[in-house]
Amino acid sequence: CAFLHKSFQEYMAAYYINELVMNEGQREEGMKCLRTLFGTIMAGEDKEKEIVISRQKYGEVQNVIPVMLGEKSAPLLEMFAEELSSDRCDGHAREILSFTCVMSLGRTCGDGKMAELVASCLSPHLSNHVHIGDYYGRSCYKRSNSFLVRPDKPTVRFSDDDHARWFDGLTKVISCQSKLHKSLEPRLIQHLTIDCDPLMDECLTRQQLDMIRSTLSDCHRLDSLTLLSRSGLERDEVSFVGALIPRRGIESVYINFNVAKHFGSLSMTNILDELSTVSRLEHVGIEIGRNQSSTDFSEYDRQLGQLVAKQNCLKSLRVTIGQWERQSVGTCGVGNLTSFLQSISEHKSLEVIEFIHPMDDVMHSSHCPGVFNCVIFKVEAMLRRLTACIEDNKTLKRLQLSWKIDRHARFVNEVISNVNEYRGICCSLSVVDLCQAIQRNKTLDTLTIDQMFCDSQENKEFIAEFLRNKPDLEKEMFSETGGHREIIGWLMRNKPDNLKKLSITMPDSR
Repeated sequence: CAFLHKSFQEYMAAYYINELVMNEGQREEGMKCLRTLFGTIMAGEDKEKEIVISRQKYGEVQNVIPVMLGEKSAPLLEMFAEELSSDRCDGHAREILSFTCVMSLGRTCGDGKMAELVASCLSPHLSNHVHIGDYYGRSCYKRSNSFLVRPDKPTVRFSDDDHARWFDGLTKVISCQSKLHKSLEPRLIQHLTIDCDPLMDECLTRQQLDMIRSTLSDCHRLDSLTLLSRSGLERDEVSFVGALIPRRGIESVYINFNVAKHFGSLSMTNILDELSTVSRLEHVGIEIGRNQSSTDFSEYDRQLGQLVAKQNCLKSLRVTIGQWERQSVGTCGVGNLTSFLQSISEHKSLEVIEFIHPMDDVMHSSHCPGVFNCVIFKVEAMLRRLTACIEDNKTLKRLQLSWKIDRHARFVNEVISNVNEYRGICCSLSVVDLCQAIQRNKTLDTLTIDQMFCDSQENKEFIAEFLRNKPDLEKEMFSETGGHREIIGWLMRNKPDNLKKLSITMPDSR
C-alpha cells in the first residue's frame, strides 16, 4: 500500500526500523538502517556531508525513532556512543552528531541509564550552537527555524522543538554527570555553550527551566557557561537567563548578546543581580548590544560594585554595552562609577577589568521630533575613586575604562531618537593626582582610559552653559579645567616601566 502523504511515509519508515531494532533476530539489519538514517554509515571526509544530507532527507524519521523506542532506546544511543568514541567522527561532523545525540536522548522517555550510555562519549564542550563549516557558511537565525545556509551546499535545519528536546537531553546528561562525579568518575562536560535564540517564544516550559536550574546547580564540575543571542530576549530575563546560570560549582560565565545594529537587548540590572548570587566565580564576561533599562545609571554602578564585592575569587570582569536605551525621561544612561571603582580598590584577587560603555543614551520615539542634547556632568568623584583604585589595588594587571559615542545608533527602524551625549568635566588638579598615581603604580601592565573627561578649553561653549546658573564656588572650582592634554602628555613622557600599554584619550571638540 502506497501512502502519498509524506507524514505517513515517514511514520511508517520509523515504525519499520523500530520493529527491526526491537526484534532480536533482525537487530543487525535494524542497526544498519539506523546508521543509514543518521548518516553514520560512511567514514572519512564525506561523513559530515552524509550527516547533513541525512538530516535534510530523513529529519522527521530521525525525530520519531527515539520516541517509538522510548525506554528501549539503548541500541540507538549505543550507536551514537560508538560513533562519537571513534576516530571516524571529528570536527564539524562530531558537533552535529553530538547535537543530534543529545536531542534524541531528550526525545526518549528513558531514565538516567539512557544518559549513562552517551554521557562519557560527548565532547567536553557541549553546545546547541552548531557550526557546520563549508557545508553551511554564514549563520542565519529565525524564530521558527534555526539553521545555517549556503545556497550551493546542503543545508541542515533544526527547529525550535529540536532545540527544546536538546535542552531536555542536556538536563539528563548533566544530571548523570553529577552522579558520576559523586562516584569519583572523571569530569565529563566542562564547557557549556547555549544559543538562546531558538529557545525563545515560550519554547521551554516553566518546568523545564526549573529542572535545568536545579540540575545545573547540583553540578560541581562545570568550568564555564556561555550564553549567546543574536536577537535579544522577548521574555522575562530573570526566569530564562537566570535559570541557565548555575548557583555554584562554575568558574566562568560569559553572556554575549552583542550583534550588529544593537539588536541584542537585555536588562543589565537583572543579570548583575543573578551573577551576584553565584558562588566563587572567577571570570565574568558580559557583552550586550543594547541595554534596555528603566533604571538610572547610579543603580547600575551600585550593582557592579556589589558583584565585585561579593565575588571574592573574581579574577577578571569584562563588560561591554553597545547602546543604552532609556525607558523613561527621568533616567540617565551615563554617570559616575564610584561604587564599582571602590569595590575594585578593595578587591584582593582581581587582575583584569574591562569596561566599555556608551557616552550617550537614546530614547526612541515615533511621536516627538529627534532632539540632541549635549549634557555636561562632573566626574570629580569618579576620578578620585579611580586614583585611589590605582594606588590601593595591588593585583590589577589590566584596567580599561572606555566610553564611546555611537552616532550611527540614533535612528532605528526609522523611529526618531532623542539623544543625550555626555561630556565629563573635572579640575586640572584631579587629573594631576591621577597621573601621579599612575606613575607610582608598579603592578599594571595595561591601562586605558577613553573619553572619561574632556578638556574645557576645547569645549568652552558647553562648559559655559553648564556653569551659567551654578554657585560662585563651583564656578571658581571649574574655572581652570583646561590643560588636561598637557598634563597627560607629561605622563606619557614619564610613564613607569611596568606599563607596556598606556592610553588616555579625551573626546574631540564639536
